[in-house]
Parts: sequence; structure tokens; C-alpha cells
Amino acid sequence: MEPIGKTAQGYVGMPIKRREDVRFITGAATYVDDIKIPNMLHAAILRSPRAHARIRSMDTSKALQLAGVIKVFTFQDLGDLAVPVPIRMYQLAGLERHLQPLLAHDKVRYVGEPLALAIAESRYRAEDALDAIEVEYEDLPAVVDVYEALKDEVLVNDEARTNLAAVHEFTIGDVERAFREAPYTRREEFRVHRFTGNPMETRGFVAAFDRGKRELTVWGVTKLPHLNRQTIAAFLKLPERKLHFIENDVGGGFGIRGELYPEDFLIPFAAVKLGQPVKWIEDRREHLIAANHSRENRCKLEVAAREDGTILGFRAIVYGDMGAYVRTHGGLVPCSTAALLTGPYRIPNYHAKINLVVTNKTGLGTFRAPGRYESCFYRERMLDLMAKDLGIDPVELRFKNLIRPEEIPYEVGVTRPGSGPTVLDSGDYPSALKRGLAEFGYEKLQPLQGRLQNGRYHGTGIACFVKNTGGLEPYEGARIVIGDRNDVAVYLSISVLGQGHETGMAQICADALGVPMDWITVYHGDTDTSPFGWGTFASRGTVMCGSAVHLAGQKLKQKLLGVAAEQLGDEASTLELRDGKIYRTSTEAPAVDLNEIATQVRHSGTLNQGFPELEETAYFHSSQMTYSYGVHLAHVAVDAETGLMEVLKYLVVEDVGRCINPLLVHGQTVGSAVQGIGGTMLEELIYDDNGQLLTGSLMDYLLPTSTDVPDIGSVILEEAPSPLNPLGVKGAGEGGIVGTGAALANALSHALSDFGVQVKALPLTPDRIRAWIAGRSR
Repeated sequence: MEPIGKTAQGYVGMPIKRREDVRFITGAATYVDDIKIPNMLHAAILRSPRAHARIRSMDTSKALQLAGVIKVFTFQDLGDLAVPVPIRMYQLAGLERHLQPLLAHDKVRYVGEPLALAIAESRYRAEDALDAIEVEYEDLPAVVDVYEALKDEVLVNDEARTNLAAVHEFTIGDVERAFREAPYTRREEFRVHRFTGNPMETRGFVAAFDRGKRELTVWGVTKLPHLNRQTIAAFLKLPERKLHFIENDVGGGFGIRGELYPEDFLIPFAAVKLGQPVKWIEDRREHLIAANHSRENRCKLEVAAREDGTILGFRAIVYGDMGAYVRTHGGLVPCSTAALLTGPYRIPNYHAKINLVVTNKTGLGTFRAPGRYESCFYRERMLDLMAKDLGIDPVELRFKNLIRPEEIPYEVGVTRPGSGPTVLDSGDYPSALKRGLAEFGYEKLQPLQGRLQNGRYHGTGIACFVKNTGGLEPYEGARIVIGDRNDVAVYLSISVLGQGHETGMAQICADALGVPMDWITVYHGDTDTSPFGWGTFASRGTVMCGSAVHLAGQKLKQKLLGVAAEQLGDEASTLELRDGKIYRTSTEAPAVDLNEIATQVRHSGTLNQGFPELEETAYFHSSQMTYSYGVHLAHVAVDAETGLMEVLKYLVVEDVGRCINPLLVHGQTVGSAVQGIGGTMLEELIYDDNGQLLTGSLMDYLLPTSTDVPDIGSVILEEAPSPLNPLGVKGAGEGGIVGTGAALANALSHALSDFGVQVKALPLTPDRIRAWIAGRSR
């Protein structure tokens, strides 16, 4: 009898329910706040209430007199460890002038900047200590708009002498000629607003230092445990092997959690200095003012085309609002906005200039599909505007310019700083668009376009996309160990943030190794069990680590067949390992249980022919990225009086190369689409002119609920497996969010076409929609 969930083709491709969900829905998961250690102290962080001010003085004496308060650390206490938070990628020249100190010491530059760290016997006493710290400020004017910041009348960082932190520029083809000879050109300015990911679990750490062994253990690390361990070890001047980073269960990440922040340094520092475990858990207010914000940038975009709609070139100037300090991602968000601005289209001539500007706001970092959501909005809105100008159907315009399957692999050119050319590895972009139009019933909805029905105006919108996945960092690894009694352990070099890797990786291992999936347990997020790795980001987990699991499983399978051949007196080439049993293909002899082979190996000492132990480790190396692709389609209805827009229907079509588990991919698609719809229609981090965050709680920062989104459809395609990895997979965690802003903006513009509304800025909130209908720019 076949194991449950398996087909004749194996486990890969089967919609198997997430095995990890059992502990999540029964309350048996262990999150960082569940970690409790004897003699543990608690931390709270004093944060600046000002956006821009000089620190005249800070007095902690009253705080230290409170019962239960152990210590208050300020900048001076850091001594020679007062290093700034480093950049790990997109390190453009000039950004090094705008790194964040662990604690402010001369000026504060945004609301929420850490000033002091209070350690006490309880979180309550630590919070009381913060109230007792007296800080004298000299207020300075704040700058919160990139165009105002570029005037340099108010400097965020005096030593830098400019708010223009860095500039990156690139050119592909002959752009000047394309625009000079084009019969049609159009120039527009677009804007994407500032919002963030808001994982259900906020950031948190527990750090414990063993003074005898001089070893530090940190719980609560996510996303980049190995890189962060390396950085914190250097900061504390400890050997890297003396640090043990443990992930625990994680309540979401979305690009925000797991990057290094000042707190990642301060909590281990306090634990080492005090010799007691220290816990810090971020509250929601802190998360909104201190954790990475994302998205916000502007784009001045020009298109050159023939009268038949053939695109000849793009010119773009991107302005990225980086906040007060450049965080670990460096220039990634605005640079990635420009890097994939051409999307899945044949645009032979392209010039982009990216300006990274600092303001008195929280620092900018990544959030699910960073830069790709933004660029998709800019490009797909421009295509709809262009189609209207030229009298061409928007769908026809896209088909005309989509890269054809026979042109792939398609080299776009060098679009990212410090990297090789962008090469789209595999795909059939027109096929995905055709599938989306058919599944959505696009043609049937066209008579409703712009029509008033039952008091609301209807519109449909589309947005095509490509999304880079995998690659970025050179390798990931996996170790597979055969244990006793039908037990197989898989150790991953990556961490897990909710993607379902404990299920998906077990499916890959089961097929590669030839054992039932029920035998397999997947371990992750511990730098002791997997000492080398890069991390979980950019939808690279399955592409990189899944490929490593596949390779390790194949290697171990060959080793096991060799051991079995020695025991059975057969040639390894005549044996097969399936469902945990060894079959001799040349005879009718009964199968031999793998557990029997493994037991004999362990207890008979027969491992003398080059089979050291029943385990294998493999690393998959690749610096090339795979590209998922697809289309978003939206149908909306708008009340012109209230400005309220309802999403009636939404569909995401995405080709993921090869789908390991359709249930996991569907869940990722729906979840990311909901995040995108919420970010497009509800969410915004709004600052006033003084740099005060006005949406600093979930009363003001609106998140989507089940009543705000329709049932989201998803179509998973496997038409174009990637040639860049042995599984043929592409990442699938971000495609569902990429096109949301673009598709909804296009749908709204079609719905309100009689009012002359053409969306050029997000979000699509009721007040903005009313203003557009009234003819007022917002």
C-alpha cells in the first residue's frame, strides 16, 4: 500500500498539509517570549520622542534608585564596542556616512531612535526606569519629504553635509536615440507610500552568557542566523564558535524580522556585561516606530514607443526615502525598484538613475517583494496610460511587448550594482497572461468597465510581473542522517519564517532518498547543527536549500545502496531503494527493510569500504537567480460618494517552475495577495511635518481583515522549470504581492475613467479617491 499523500511519481507535487501546523494551532509552539531561564532579567529601551534634536544631557540616576532596576546602559557604557549597525548588501559609496549607532549620543534623528537600555528584574520595572530617565533636548527642524531633503536646508547628518546619501546609475542600449526617434513619448511621476509588514509576532531576544565557558546563546534569531552570529561575535570580540544562535518558532518575518538592529547588539551586550540572561520583547508601538519601514519612493518615468505600441525605451529617475539611517539592506529597495522596472517586457533601451535620500523618519528596509511591488505599479500604470493615448487595448499592448518563449533565456542587461547581467532564465509569459484572462473571465467583465451598476462604478485591471528568486548569496546546505527505527533527520542551513519548510523539505528528501515521508523530521534554525548558511530571504529557501536536500538525499541513497550491495553480495547497480526498502531488480527475492541494513551497519562494524557513517551533507551553489512570473487581475466596485472601493474578485497566476507542494504555494499566494491588498488600500505610515508618526498604533494603522478581501484565486503554473537547479523550482513566496498595487490601481482608473481619474500615487484610500473624483491632487 502506498503511503498517504504519495503518488506513483513521488511526494513532490502533492498537496500535503503542513505538518508543523499541529503545534501552532494547538498552542504547543515555542516562540521567543516562551523562553524562560532562571535569574533572567528584562530589558526596555528608551526611545526618542523627537524626530530631530540635539541631546543636551541625560540623567539616569533616578532610574537606578528604583527597586529592581539593575542597570541603565547609555552610549558611554558601550566604550570601544560603540560600533554602528553594518550594511550587508547593496553597499553603495556614500551610504557608510549614514549608519545607525547602537544608542544615540549627540543627536536623535527619528522618533523611536534608541537612547538607553534599562535592565531590571521585570519588564514592568524596566519600563518604570525609562520613565525616570531625564533627557534634555534642543529641538531642531525635521525634514520628512525627499524633495525638501534634497535642498539640504536641514541636514539629517551634519558630518555628511548632504542628505543625498548615494546615487546609482546604469544604461542599457541607446536610450537617447530611442527617445529621439520615437513617434510617441510620455512622462509621468508616480509615488508609492510608506508601509511595513507587521508580522503577528514582533521582534524579541533572549541572550544568556556562560561566564565559565565564555559562550553566548541567543534565542529568537531569524532569517540570517549565521551572518548575524558572525557579526555579533566580532562585535563582542568572541570566537564565532562560542556563539550559539537558536531560532525557535517564528510568527512571521516578511523581510523585517531577522535583520540586525541596535537591539540585536544591545541585548547580548547586556547579557555578557551582567552575567545573567536578558530578555527583550518588542511591543507593537515599538515595532511601528523602530522596525524597518519599507516601500516609500518616487519615480519619474518616461516611455518611448512606436504608434503601434511597440516599446522602444524607458527612462527612470527613482528617489528612495531611506529614513534617518541606512539599514542592513543598504540601497536594496530603491535599487531593486529600478532593476526590474522593465518587468517581463522586451524593452531594449533603458536608463535609470537612483537617488537615495535620508530624512527624519525610521529607516527603510525590505518587505515582501521589495522594489518589485513598486516597479510593477510604475510600469503597469504607465502601460495603461500609454494604451489609452494610443487607442490600444491594454491586454493587446501587453501581448505585443511581452518577451516571447523563444527569446528566453533573455538578457536584460546589468541592472543591479555589483552584479552581473539580469538574465530571465525560463518562461512563457504570453501563456501565463492567456491563462489568467481565461480563468478570470476577463472578456465577460469588459462590458462593466467604467459602468455604474447598483450605485457603484466597476473596473478591471491587470498587471504582469517577473520576480527574481533564489541566488543572491552563493550556497545553502543540508545534512541527512539515518537514525534508528525508521528515523531520518534532515538538518537545514536556513531558518524558517512560516513557509512550511518542515513539510516541503521532507517531501523533497523522501523522493530523493527513497523513504516514506513519515520517517523524516526536519530541523532548522540552529547554528550548532548547521554551522554554515546564508539565510531565508528573497524566496530562496526551496531554490537553494531544497536543492541541497535533493543532492544530499541522492548522495546518501547511493551510499546506502553501496552498503546494501556489500551485505547482500550484489552489485549496487542492481539495487533500488524505494519506500524505505531495498529491492533487487534482477531477482524475485523479497525486499530488505532499510532499517535492517542500517542496524547491521551500526552493530556489526562492517563500515570498512569507504562508508564512514549513514549520513551525507551537500551544498548547492548558485549565484544565478531564477525568475517566477505571472499576472494579477482585479475587479473592483467604487462608491463615488464615499470613495470606498471593494475588491470583488482577485486572481493571481504564477509560474513557479516546479511546484513542491500546491497547498503551500497557494497559502503563500493568498497570504501575500492579502498583504498587498491591505498595503494598497488601507495601510500607511504617515508622518506630520515635525517628523511625528501619526499612525503609530493598530487603531490608526489599518490592517486587512477577512471582510476587506474577497476569496483570492490562484493558478499555479509549471510550464517553465528553471534550468538553474536540479529541482527546476523557482521561489513562490512573493509573487502574490508584486502586482497588487498595479492591478488595483489600473482597475480603479478604469472604474472612474468618466471622472478623468488616472491613479499615479498609492495608497487607494477613500479620502484620496474622493479627492481624485473632485479633481484635487493627492
